[in-house]
Amino acid sequence: MFRDQLYLHAALLTAALGMGCLAEPVGPVPGADGGTGLDGSLLGPDGSIVLPDGGVVENQIPESEKARVQFKRQRRLRADFAAALGFSADEVCKELDRFDCFVTVHNISLGGVDAYNLGIFEPLEETTKTTPIAMERIALTGCRNRVDLDLDTPESALIFKNLAMDASGGLADVNAASVDDAIDALYKRFALRRANPEEIAELRGFYETVTASGDTKAARSWAILACFMVSTSVESLFY
Repeated sequence: MFRDQLYLHAALLTAALGMGCLAEPVGPVPGADGGTGLDGSLLGPDGSIVLPDGGVVENQIPESEKARVQFKRQRRLRADFAAALGFSADEVCKELDRFDCFVTVHNISLGGVDAYNLGIFEPLEETTKTTPIAMERIALTGCRNRVDLDLDTPESALIFKNLAMDASGGLADVNAASVDDAIDALYKRFALRRANPEEIAELRGFYETVTASGDTKAARSWAILACFMVSTSVESLFY
């Protein structure tokens, strides 16, 4: 089965190359961090590419006509979350600080297999009732770990950089550029794209909900929940 799929993939790729479907890109495209490409190109806020000579290649990523998505499953989710949060794969989430949430605790619910202990040689065809809960627990734990590390060591913060906080533990200015940068960083790392103005405004506005709850550490809670919302979005958990 796998061999047949591999052959089919190779045949389709060969056909695409022969028909010129896979045209050579205009220089190396910058990575998801919005940095400079190897040819000096820059990634614009709307997804366009600004070339070294000043020319602009518009964002021409086609939109799917049918919203068909597939759950990433255990191995890919573990790798993607680790990369997005800047941790090693076994640091994202540990139950009781001992058991890997992806590999041991929620393995089967997330589409993994366990041939030796449970006799499950093939992943389940459909997700289980506990899959959403398991993924939310992992996302909340991973985001909390990232936020606490960023706030405790701001000089080496990965996502939440330069967040100015007041004496009560809230954000000094929810409209500060550092807040927009943090939101943008979340989308770059989990969705592999820039956050659009509406998404930035929505997460900025969510801060009012956090403060209205009377949270004594509103800045930290907002950061954790903003990370949670982006990391559990369709773009993050599905492909």
